Amino acid sequence: MKYCIKCGQQLSPGTKFCTRCGAEQTDDEATATMDSQAPTDETTATDDVNQAQRVSTEKTADGDAEDNDGCGMTVIVIGFIILLLVGFFGVKGYQTYKRNHLTEQQLANIGGDVADDILGADEVTVYYSKENNELDLVANSGTTLYDRADDVVNGYASAGRLKSYVSDFEDISTEMSKKMPTDLRDVRVRFMNPENTDRSLYTTQDGEVKYDFTTDSDY
Repeated sequence: MKYCIKCGQQLSPGTKFCTRCGAEQTDDEATATMDSQAPTDETTATDDVNQAQRVSTEKTADGDAEDNDGCGMTVIVIGFIILLLVGFFGVKGYQTYKRNHLTEQQLANIGGDVADDILGADEVTVYYSKENNELDLVANSGTTLYDRADDVVNGYASAGRLKSYVSDFEDISTEMSKKMPTDLRDVRVRFMNPENTDRSLYTTQDGEVKYDFTTDSDY
C-alpha cells in the first residue's frame, strides 16, 4: 500500500504526485515507511481480541474469588451446625447413660423429690424396688395424708377422704416415668396402707389408676 509522503493520503502504486496535496512522490521508501507505521485491520482485530481475553480473564478471576468466598462461608456454616448437633446429642447421650445407671436409692431419692413437689414436703417416705419396678409411698405418721388413710382403713371415714390424693398419685407416676431409666419407664407408684405397709391402697402407672382397694372384694 502506498501513502503520500506529505499528507498520508492513500495512493495507487506508481503515483508520482499526491491526488490531495499535489506533493511529488520521489520514491517508494516513504511509502514503505508509512506502510510500516499504518495500522492494519488484522493488527487492530488482534488487539481487540487480546483486550477481550484480558477482560474475560479478569472477570473469571473475580467470579472465582467470589465463588471461593461463598464456598468457604458454606463450609464454615455446615461445620458449625455439625458441632452443635454433636454437642447436643453428646449431652443427650450422656444424660441417658446416667439415667440408665441410677441405683435404687437414687431412684427413691428422685421419687421423694417428686412426691414432695406434688404432695407437700415430708408427707411420705419413698422406697423403690428395681426388681419389681415399684415406687412405694408410705405416709409419715402425723401428716394429714396418714391420718386420712388411717381413718379410711379403720372404717372411721369413707374412701372419699382420699379422693383428692388419688390424682396426686397419678401425677407422681407421670413425672416418674419421665425420670426413670429407659427400660423402667413403666414404673408403678403404690400408696401403701399405713396399717400394713405390705399392701397398697392405690397403684398408679403412666398417669392412670391401675389398682383401687375400694374395688377389691378381698381387701
